Amino acid sequence: MEDKSNILTLDITSKTESVTHVVQSLENFCLDLKIDQKVIDTLLIATDEAITNIVLHAYDGRNDGKIHVSFQKDEKEFIIQFTDFGKSFKPLKIKKKTRLYKVDRLRIGGYGLVLMDTLMDELKFKYDKTNKANTLRMIKYLQ
Repeated sequence: MEDKSNILTLDITSKTESVTHVVQSLENFCLDLKIDQKVIDTLLIATDEAITNIVLHAYDGRNDGKIHVSFQKDEKEFIIQFTDFGKSFKPLKIKKKTRLYKVDRLRIGGYGLVLMDTLMDELKFKYDKTNKANTLRMIKYLQ
């Protein structure tokens, strides 16, 4: 049987202020579960990037889009999952574009996916054609 105290779900809209709400909820959830602060910081940054990308890109900044967020901790890993119904996302197209550049040539924006991929141990994207839903699943292994 699943321990519900290790799961937090949120249903939000794609308003920019939802980013802060999700990040604060995640931080409180992690503190209650007594997760190491370094791991918490990693989860917060990756979550902020993911939600921001959904708001800005999947919904083009519209504030009426629906986003389902879930956080789950078990013995070995912390799982974060986002589901939205905005524009579909093609990660292979993005991965080909992302390269490391000299620091003096970096531009603002465009590195959220690289950052999430670097911070998390697993990143999985799925598009459900039937429901027209995008799902991003991020996993951080707990040592």
